[in-house]
Amino acid sequence: MGKGNARVKAKYTSKYFLPEDVISLIIALGTLEDMKRWREVSRVFRLVVDRSPIFQYLVLLNQLGYIEPINPRQDLSYREKAERLCGHQKKLQNLTGSGYVAVDHRGVQGHPFRLRFFRGLFAHLNARSEGTEADEIVVYELPSLKKTFPQCEVWGFDTWGPITEYYVDRSMDLVVSFICDSTNDSDIPVLTVDLRSFNTGWAHPAVAKARLELPVTDALESIHYSLTGDYLMALLDCDSSDDTYDIVGWDWPSGKQIMHMRIESRDSFAFVWPNVLVIPSSLSNIDKDLEQIGYLDIYTFDSNGKEGAPRHIATLQLPETADKNATTYITVYPSRSSFIKSRTVPEIETESRLYDIPPEDGVVCVKILYFRGIRDQNILYPRPRSSGILLIHHASILDIIHSLPQSGHPHVVPWFKWAHKTVWTGASLEDIHTNHFTSFGHIFAFLRDREIVLYDLRPCFLTVDVDAFSRFSRHETYRSQPVQAAVLNSLFKSGKNRACDPKILSSFAIPEWIELIEPVITLDDEHG
Repeated sequence: MGKGNARVKAKYTSKYFLPEDVISLIIALGTLEDMKRWREVSRVFRLVVDRSPIFQYLVLLNQLGYIEPINPRQDLSYREKAERLCGHQKKLQNLTGSGYVAVDHRGVQGHPFRLRFFRGLFAHLNARSEGTEADEIVVYELPSLKKTFPQCEVWGFDTWGPITEYYVDRSMDLVVSFICDSTNDSDIPVLTVDLRSFNTGWAHPAVAKARLELPVTDALESIHYSLTGDYLMALLDCDSSDDTYDIVGWDWPSGKQIMHMRIESRDSFAFVWPNVLVIPSSLSNIDKDLEQIGYLDIYTFDSNGKEGAPRHIATLQLPETADKNATTYITVYPSRSSFIKSRTVPEIETESRLYDIPPEDGVVCVKILYFRGIRDQNILYPRPRSSGILLIHHASILDIIHSLPQSGHPHVVPWFKWAHKTVWTGASLEDIHTNHFTSFGHIFAFLRDREIVLYDLRPCFLTVDVDAFSRFSRHETYRSQPVQAAVLNSLFKSGKNRACDPKILSSFAIPEWIELIEPVITLDDEHG
């Protein structure tokens, strides 16, 4: 090209102009990192990005350690969301260091003093007479940014017998007491489930029976329960010679018992649908060359309140290991599910006191403690060699169930066929103890030493490469050989299916002047 042509080209250089609202729309389609790169394009782009409400909102989210919810609020603009977050930030700063409350209580003979937390409330058992067992539930309103502890209300619910377990739900006007005592007509102990109104203290207005009864043949040691919608499930740990547990289910508004079955030593379960249960188990059979570290049994029961044994429809296997000296303890933690609501008792909507970003629904946490070379049954809590959390979304379990053909026998689903639907978060979570861990929705928390750390699980689910892992799992050598490993990370992770670690939301230390004796950590949708 000659010089003359070059001069002509320079004289007639083309320029393109985009309206600022168009640039803003393009920028808004990207992530925070994309927007930061847009800022470097030119001075004009920097000004447009900096003025963008969504950029300001995402920067503030990042500063606070939050992540945009999967189902964000649609009634607020990004500018309004950012203003709300600024307000929350100031409130949280004011709240830090002021959340420690001392509670006076009378001792309960033979029982350790434990606080239980519910939505907007906390409670403990109390003995009304000195030297007797707990026969009263004392409930406190949680202090908040609007109310200090002396301004909060206190309620008391007394019973006629010793309380083994209890549950409080103010939004459903419900107080549930599990009372195990002998009747006047028989020496056989009877488990009574007392259903009361939180507001009146009398029988709940929606129930057909104020008390549900079940004879218990052996001494009742503990109860693990779950009230989900219209279903009340209780796992009874009785002092039986065959080391079995009872699982009993009621449609509590109608008073009908809908299921009762006995299972071998288990201590937890979780709902993934109103009538679908996940029950974990670990395997430690030293007679086998290969052993699974555990499995998850899936049960369904009639959702119309008809009594009968639940149907065992599937067993989801966990990985295998050739380590004969390995032992596992597997526990499931359910999360809140907005789709599981009572068909009979409408919930009273309660305004969140602190957070504007509620937990997401539908994640089952499977806690796995992995031991090697430890088989001393006298050690109650031996130190695990590896530990972590397996995350399974409710939708993944339902997808597995729907893909199974109809059969009169439970289907066994090998680990390699469903591993890509899970996330393993064992990289940064060690030495977890049942009382030092809690989960709710997409958030879970640990108490380690004297520090409480809150994690967000959602980044874990964003990086699962389903297609890559499916190709890897179909490889013959992988299918025919067990994974040779002594720790859980190598059992659950591979280079092609490496989950992102959870995001740390926040952490804070417990002051040294507070003595920690058997601490228990809990979490709900409003308070930790």
